Amino acid sequence: MTADERVHAVAKLRFTERQARFLATVLLHSGVCLPRQYCAFAGIVHGEKTRRFFAKLVRRGFACDYPCRHNRGRIYHFHHKPLYATIGETESRLRRPMSAARVVENLIVLDAVLATPAVSWLSTADAANRDLAALLPPSPGARAWPLSEPVVGFHRGARDSRRGTGQRGRPARP
Repeated sequence: MTADERVHAVAKLRFTERQARFLATVLLHSGVCLPRQYCAFAGIVHGEKTRRFFAKLVRRGFACDYPCRHNRGRIYHFHHKPLYATIGETESRLRRPMSAARVVENLIVLDAVLATPAVSWLSTADAANRDLAALLPPSPGARAWPLSEPVVGFHRGARDSRRGTGQRGRPARP
């Protein structure tokens, strides 16, 4: 599913195109957001439009809102499975409950994604496969790397994990 297809699918749920673009971005990259991020994305000041948009999300059950420290703001977590299904990510890990540290990480990722709209961020395995395949030059007789299993590494302190690997700690070989 392309980015435009995702936006049109979300827009069919009675959202404006601007709201649909923001929602598709949040659903793909973080699963959580702050109203200030929507305001920055839309180029508007925080006001009635922002409050109505987030109230609509909570009222329709697409998101839960959580108060921040000292009741100074709210964090919105998108958990609605049919909403993720509209963008083709029904089993997204971003739907599941997150620790506070994970929420902060995802908010930072969303800030980076929103700050660099010209950069194509790899949000799904399909996007990674498509973009990696485009980067690899075709060579006659050479065996291709199995793009059905992209290798993505994460380092978190003492834990080192790799997603999409054939064996623990080693990438799958053709």
